[in-house]
Amino acid sequence: VPVEEGLDAKRFLREAELLRRLEHPHLVRCLDAGGAGAWLWMAMQDLEAEHLAAHVAARHPAPADPRIVKWLVHALLGLRALHGMRVVHRDIKPENLLVARDGNLLVADLGLAYHEERSRLTVSAALVGSAAWFPPELLQGGRADARSDIYQWALVGYWLVSGALPFPGEDPLAASSRRCFEPVAPLTAVAPVVDPLLSDLIERNLAADPAHRSHTAHELLADLIPLWSAALGPAPVAA
Repeated sequence: VPVEEGLDAKRFLREAELLRRLEHPHLVRCLDAGGAGAWLWMAMQDLEAEHLAAHVAARHPAPADPRIVKWLVHALLGLRALHGMRVVHRDIKPENLLVARDGNLLVADLGLAYHEERSRLTVSAALVGSAAWFPPELLQGGRADARSDIYQWALVGYWLVSGALPFPGEDPLAASSRRCFEPVAPLTAVAPVVDPLLSDLIERNLAADPAHRSHTAHELLADLIPLWSAALGPAPVAA
């Protein structure tokens, strides 16, 4: 990442050192980080995996496919580990979620993760490709916290179930801006076979006001585990 894109080199390296201490089955590990001239770099664990966007494009899971619940739970387990260290990812989207060969999902691309006390968004070239996934509070100049990651998690869930983001066909930034002021279409309207509990959890966590979302990934996991049990059997060990 170019240093001039609003990143403070010392802060970037401090955050990288924090991430190096995180080992979790649903997080891609940060192995090392450093600087070279005008660039900062972060070396991540190498995996035989494909990102969720490519995985879904190749397999077209149905709205009621139990793998959707599995992927969403795995993403939350990874986020819970990050949030436990007061780290906010800030860029949860299908391209930053990896599906490994064993079918497990890992949260990847931690290069934009920041400690929550310093997580005000700088819209740089590194984030332009994520415009469709911006939470409302960041578009409005606010600060990111765990609820911002939860909002992006809910957007991924909406996309997995419906096959599209809310307000499809619009410019990504324009669609993100509309979500600041307009409710999204109910999932049951676009995917009638979706489980009502999953639909409710996703829609609730797409609230424009962070205060109306789940406050932590742990809280949201507790709500989601009954869906896992119904679709996949015994719930995963809380790693």
